[in-house]
Amino acid sequence: MTAASTWPWPHPTPSLSYRPKVDPDRYDIGQWAKAADAPDLLQAIEAAPTLGPATMTALRRRWTATTISAAIDIVGARASAKGRLDDAEQLIADAAGAQQATPWRLAQWKAGRIAKLCPHATVLDLGCGIGSDARALARQLPVRAIEASPARAWMAQRYAGVDVERATADDVTLQHGELLHLDPSRRTAEGRRLRSPTQWWPPLGMLQHIWADQLTACIMVGPGIRRSSLGAPPEVQWTFCSIDGQLTDAAVWSGQLVSSPGTMQALALRGQDMLTCSGPHGHPPSGAKPVEGQVLHVPDPALERARLLHLLAAEHSLWEPAPGLGLLIGDTAAASPWCTPWVIHASVPPRTRTMQQWLRANDGGEVTVRTRGGAQKDVDMLSKRLSGPGRTPWTVFVLRLGRHKRAFMTAPAH
Repeated sequence: MTAASTWPWPHPTPSLSYRPKVDPDRYDIGQWAKAADAPDLLQAIEAAPTLGPATMTALRRRWTATTISAAIDIVGARASAKGRLDDAEQLIADAAGAQQATPWRLAQWKAGRIAKLCPHATVLDLGCGIGSDARALARQLPVRAIEASPARAWMAQRYAGVDVERATADDVTLQHGELLHLDPSRRTAEGRRLRSPTQWWPPLGMLQHIWADQLTACIMVGPGIRRSSLGAPPEVQWTFCSIDGQLTDAAVWSGQLVSSPGTMQALALRGQDMLTCSGPHGHPPSGAKPVEGQVLHVPDPALERARLLHLLAAEHSLWEPAPGLGLLIGDTAAASPWCTPWVIHASVPPRTRTMQQWLRANDGGEVTVRTRGGAQKDVDMLSKRLSGPGRTPWTVFVLRLGRHKRAFMTAPAH
């Protein structure tokens, strides 16, 4: 960005209607501060087996009901943030804010990418929440954090260690030398996810104008989003992120934060390890249906969602047994950290009795059922029905291949 600009709204913007499941502003900042600065209260709540009448009566002898309630939320926030956020045991936040905060490993990775591509920029973190991204960004670059909620602004200031301005997107002007980090609110007041970007805040029109004006920005979107629904131009870059094997987030990069225009990127964070894979999206080759002795490969969900399975398939001579299945087949196990291989020991009709007979004949013990595309509705119930007294664990993939369904009896490839 070379000059200051205001948001180019296509039409008048609505008022900020989003509120978290539990409104952090139900208490004023003074009440949150009292709870945060009462270690005895926080420890008592954390140690209590239940928060029944007897426990609450004992706590009320020393603290007010409002302070106790805020402290309960802080303890819940720390519990949900454990293993996800940096310094979670010292976090001061409401539970909903902690649950919605960017996981720390992803926040660090984003901050590092932004600092590498725009080393002299200031980051405008618009709608910073409790400050997870601002905390990571502030270790790399100057940050101007904005948050509409007074309580969340106070929480973010304590957690991120930066000044936080209380304002909404309507009031913000992008200054010279600033780039934008934005994570739109994608939940209702009751906590339900909003699948359509037209219901997010800030609204879809703002996102589209950011891209149309080629502003330098990182915009977070839901990882399950239908990309066509956003109307993003082809030159933006996408990153889909999995953390410990679970698809968690997606980012759309524009302007100077695009390292390779029009490409997709998969990011896998596993413990302290990180994998990245980038390229143009595509489709893996289609091939024969799986048979006994072949190897079924389950890709990392970030690689699958980024539509980069064709790169894995090309490198290891794999194919997709049915279009869009998201699983790959090979004659041997691929030595790649991007997939988990399962040796197929048998292929049988997915009738419960048929599967039970095979498993009994093969020392079947605990059984895990996995499926794709709704081929099996209740995998937990079927797992229980198939599990037996044997010592050998099996994983059963119930898959729809064209018009027919098959059950593949598999074990990990060693």
